[in-house]
Amino acid sequence: MNTLIKLKRTFRACPKSLIVLLVTEIPELFGRFGIMTTIALYLTKNLHQTDATAVMLFSTYLMLAAMSPMIGGYIADRLLGYKPAIVIGACIMIIGDILMVIPSMHMLYLGLAILVSGVGLFSPSLAALVSHLYKDKDQQRDNAFVAYYVSKNIGALLAPPICGVIGVLYGYHYCFLLTSMGMCLGLLVFLLNYHHVPDIRPKKNSTHHPAANNTVQQYIQKNKISSVLLIAASIACFASMVLIYNLRLELLGLSVIVMMVVLTRLFKQSTLQQRRNLGYILITLMASIAFLAMNQLCGASFNLFVERIIDRHYFGFNIPTSVFYSIDPLFMIIFGAGIAKLLSQCTKPNYIIASFSKFSMAMFIFSMAMLTFVMAAYQGTKTGSASGLYVVICYSLCATSELCIAPIALSLVTKLAPNGQTGLIVGLYTFGEAVASFITGAIAKSGDINFSIHSLHSKKMAAGIYQNLFSHLSIALLLAGILMVSVRGLLISYQKKTSFTTLSRGTL
Repeated sequence: MNTLIKLKRTFRACPKSLIVLLVTEIPELFGRFGIMTTIALYLTKNLHQTDATAVMLFSTYLMLAAMSPMIGGYIADRLLGYKPAIVIGACIMIIGDILMVIPSMHMLYLGLAILVSGVGLFSPSLAALVSHLYKDKDQQRDNAFVAYYVSKNIGALLAPPICGVIGVLYGYHYCFLLTSMGMCLGLLVFLLNYHHVPDIRPKKNSTHHPAANNTVQQYIQKNKISSVLLIAASIACFASMVLIYNLRLELLGLSVIVMMVVLTRLFKQSTLQQRRNLGYILITLMASIAFLAMNQLCGASFNLFVERIIDRHYFGFNIPTSVFYSIDPLFMIIFGAGIAKLLSQCTKPNYIIASFSKFSMAMFIFSMAMLTFVMAAYQGTKTGSASGLYVVICYSLCATSELCIAPIALSLVTKLAPNGQTGLIVGLYTFGEAVASFITGAIAKSGDINFSIHSLHSKKMAAGIYQNLFSHLSIALLLAGILMVSVRGLLISYQKKTSFTTLSRGTL
């Protein structure tokens, strides 16, 4: 109760512009979690696809949705501005949701592809605006991003139970109609409070270009909306081809090349301090990839494990699998303010090092969560099922670990981003989610169940496969936590050395 009171006070203390951004983001996360919690079940139950197909499509969509913000962030930085990018991105996402209501694989591919192009404009622009509200306020920035992350999880809390019930009673494709309605509501709130959000103009490019390039730029500047829609349509076409033909590996290779080109350009244009900051951003990116690669299994292998092994019968009612997914955001909302306060105590020796301390904590806590699932799977190998209490404990630990890394990492990269490049850097950060999604698909293969689960013996066999998967994940996260502690120590030594060198040169 005290935590809820603290969260309420924190919310009241927020500027109105932040509240508008929070309320706009809540429906987006409702839609995101609605898709994450139902798409695997929709594919396997309604469209009769295999586990492998469901997991691959799920992870490929996550890859695309994480890559598109790199393009959308650049467009928002240089062409549209963040507020128009949010409006256009939301409209595109609504169209994608509506198309997915039609129960067809082709419509699913098309709807997901259009969603990808909309997310690219929407997500980095919101994060960039939150960062702008707390410019040069490190502690308030972290608290704001934690509050942003916790509050928007209201959508994540509501999506699993509502979409789960709708999916069981009427069909999972109707969940996408609900997510489109939620996105419409979020867009309406943003438009009604448009004037309360700061207007950040696109950065002007002061460098000179050849006349041909100037002609193209002049045309784009005069036809901003049509140019952006053309780019969004191109992204959607590309995404649909990747989804239909499962070009995950080719997509990853192409994206890595693009990312390296972008990073090379950023490093060339940066000062010495900006290059150091970009180095810190890259370390943050790698830590996020390691975490998200396993955390995104919640919508795939974890979900299927709960569906098949966990005993969901309580008080004569069979609880839908997706309802368990709401434990994560519920825990964040109830205990998020308290966890944020504890995290705020970790400030030494400086803002950057303290962030890496929180990253290592996230890895260790997530390792404990996987250990909980190991015990649940072990029980499943003995009796064919396991208590739902294991899921409650595991997802609560997952929520705690997520609060230690996700909002902190986003806060750090937006702080360290070069001036005028915040949207692009947020896009680069979300690119890490794409790499993580590719790894998620590879990890999930080791948890594929390629036989029918009808008998007690088949349930025990499936539980054994899941036990092996969760054991490896727990060990990998433990090693990742140890590695982050080592990186933190190296950064402390490096910063002391550079500070000493700077001081010596200043003395001379």
